Amino acid sequence: MIRSGGRVFLHQESKWYLWEPSWGMYRPIDSLRWDGHTMRVDDSAYCKDPTDPMYGYGHQRIYNKCFNLTQEFPEIESAKHVSCLTIGIPEWFRDRSIAMTPCAPRTLDSWKRLNLKRRTVRIHPRKTFTKRNTN
Repeated sequence: MIRSGGRVFLHQESKWYLWEPSWGMYRPIDSLRWDGHTMRVDDSAYCKDPTDPMYGYGHQRIYNKCFNLTQEFPEIESAKHVSCLTIGIPEWFRDRSIAMTPCAPRTLDSWKRLNLKRRTVRIHPRKTFTKRNTN
């Protein structure tokens, strides 16, 4: 269980779940993606019909799994904080691996809105000292 950006995420059996405080339960998500302005949760597979009683879960089986996870991991406040979280299939953009939506712009302005610093190793020229024969 980890906390990032004010949200609590749980990784269980190669699947990601998001704590939904208004529901008091975890709910499944497919990815967390950068859309050019903000980080967005991709849960479109589970939130197709708002009138469906299983809205946000998709099927009764997934709802039961989330209910059991809520019973098993109730200590939301003790989630460890992480500064960088990537859920989904990452791809390389400039010098970082990040999950991006297909419609996310690959522009420098969009990249600067992430407020991330480049962490590349810069090679500085070596200052060498040579002795020359002065005779």
